[in-house]
Amino acid sequence: MIECHFCGQQLPDNAKFCYKCGQQIICKECGERLVKDAPICVVCGATLKPLRSVNAPNHIIFSESTTERKFEASFSDETAGNVVETLAGFLPINNKSKFNSSLGHKTLEVTPILAEHTIAPKVNAKTNLSASQCTINEANVSGHSEPAIAKIFKEKADGSIMLHITDLKANSKVDYAFRATLLYIYYQNEVSQISEVPKSDVRSFLKSLGFDNDGSYRGRISKMKSMFSSMSQAYSLSFAGENEAKTYIEQIMSPDTIGDWTIGNLSKTSATQSGNKKGSLESYSLVTSLNLSPNGKESLKDFLNKRNIKSAMELNALFIYYLEKVIGCSAITPDHVYTCYKTVNKRYPSKLRQSLADTKRLKVWIDTSDMGNLKIAPNGENFIEHDSLK
Repeated sequence: MIECHFCGQQLPDNAKFCYKCGQQIICKECGERLVKDAPICVVCGATLKPLRSVNAPNHIIFSESTTERKFEASFSDETAGNVVETLAGFLPINNKSKFNSSLGHKTLEVTPILAEHTIAPKVNAKTNLSASQCTINEANVSGHSEPAIAKIFKEKADGSIMLHITDLKANSKVDYAFRATLLYIYYQNEVSQISEVPKSDVRSFLKSLGFDNDGSYRGRISKMKSMFSSMSQAYSLSFAGENEAKTYIEQIMSPDTIGDWTIGNLSKTSATQSGNKKGSLESYSLVTSLNLSPNGKESLKDFLNKRNIKSAMELNALFIYYLEKVIGCSAITPDHVYTCYKTVNKRYPSKLRQSLADTKRLKVWIDTSDMGNLKIAPNGENFIEHDSLK
């Protein structure tokens, strides 16, 4: 017998679902036990569909600008329909109102049409309506913050979508096309509120960038199926795909990330071209005050020799772990990592900052959110302390 980790019910050994609470407990893709509240299988990465509750909340958002007002309310299915009809009767709704249903809940976004020069009053009120079991909050919002993805794209007069920022920090033509695809779908999800983007729309967008019937690009898509939860007639991003898109956005907005391929290039940027790009020629300095053979503590060389380290990403994780956990170094920078490479006589990556960013993105071993304060991540600790030992 096994125990359901959601409700504690005893179940047969071969059970995949709990008959008491209805939750899925075993991954249908790989057969491994699922982790409670995880949106994906931690073994194979398969996206999990949450159990839809008949009492799942319906979320209504009303916003107004200038000097915005925000209205939010959550209703059960029993009352949501009547509330929406009532609001639609007196709110001046424009054609940008959207209704989205995903992940077991529904959200209605209502954008009113304001008269020119209208200033929304500042309101701070909270009302509890026990009859409909809902809470309404209306509060002044200091300013509108658009999602970061909205800065990368721009909608043209004909309604088509174009890239506003063309440097996607890609390493190759295929990588550029894949990044453009993921970001385009993510933009449609987040800004246009389209949960499933037709393949024909994606092909048209890529064609506008110059990617037309590229076999190597299609091969990349097929190899990255884990990024999509649907790939039949339309694309829908999985949890992993959304996270990958967010990582791309971070790289695009970061001056520390340098790409090798941009629109118009048929091959990697030449050394001459990259030399003209701000920040392309990276240089690092030895941290002379850094003692990597401290008295009473294991030296970096001895620490490395006890582990089976092969790649630059593994070295990046080991160096940051050693600096932070062994010798207690604070404010670790790429210069510190460069000093470690030189100390153990290992070839350092020519684009060390990008290598560090890739170690975070692909392995999740380190935290590079602040390049002036690099840290080891929990996955990195486990790798260094257990998986890397000889």
